[in-house]
Amino acid sequence: MSSPWIRRTALALGALLLLLAVAAGVLVAGFDANRYKGLAVDWMKAELQRTLVIDGPIEAIDWKIQWSGVAAAAIENQLKDRLAEKLGAKLGTAPVAAGADSAPASPQDRLKEKLKGLFK
Repeated sequence: MSSPWIRRTALALGALLLLLAVAAGVLVAGFDANRYKGLAVDWMKAELQRTLVIDGPIEAIDWKIQWSGVAAAAIENQLKDRLAEKLGAKLGTAPVAAGADSAPASPQDRLKEKLKGLFK
């Protein structure tokens, strides 16, 4: 014999879970990633001083990634950074190492600091 309040509580919790599942489905179905392309491009330029190019519309179902292009871009960016550092050192314009109370020297260091802040 189960008491009526246990049955009512179980029904209420089930209804609440169903409502949350429906709300999550509506949010996912209504999300348009294309509205955020400009924001992503602007953030990448401002924070990492990199140019992000998103060709065509973003489709949530078709997330095919061309890993060869990703790897080539990463290698190209690293080579550019190394070349800039070496040229700066040769010309005497290399940035001074960041002190304890100054901002991180490179965009990668700034990104690492922001990520560390997320996981504290």
